[in-house]
Amino acid sequence: MIGLPTASLGAGWAAYTSTTHTARVQAAERHPVTARLITNSEGTEVARQRVQVSWTEKDGSQRTDIARVPTGPRGATMQIWMDSEGSVTEAPIKPENAVGTGWITGASPPARSCPWSPTREPALSMY
Repeated sequence: MIGLPTASLGAGWAAYTSTTHTARVQAAERHPVTARLITNSEGTEVARQRVQVSWTEKDGSQRTDIARVPTGPRGATMQIWMDSEGSVTEAPIKPENAVGTGWITGASPPARSCPWSPTREPALSMY
C-alpha cells in the first residue's frame, strides 16, 4: 500500500528535476530578438501563426525567417527566440512549469491501474 504513493512521489520528483534542467539549459542557449512581421499573422488571439519575420542582427545585418508568433498586422513588432546557432526556435520553458509538471506526474495514477486503460490488470479479490 505504501509503494504506490512512494512511486508517485518519485515520478513527480523525477519529472520536476528533468523539466527544471531542461528549462535551465534552454534559458542558457536561447535569447530573445525583436522582429517585425513581413506578412499578416491572422487567426485567433490565442493561436500562434507561422509567418515570415525580419530582424536586425547585432552586427547590423538583416535576417528573415519563419517564426510562430501571436496574431498581428504586417509591420508589427514581436519577440521571437533564437538558439545558440542563430536559428529561430520556441521560447524556453519557464521554470515554474517544472512545478506543474511534477505535481501532475506525481498525482496521475499509473496507466495500468486506470479503469479505462486497455492494459489494466484485474483487481485482486479478497475472497
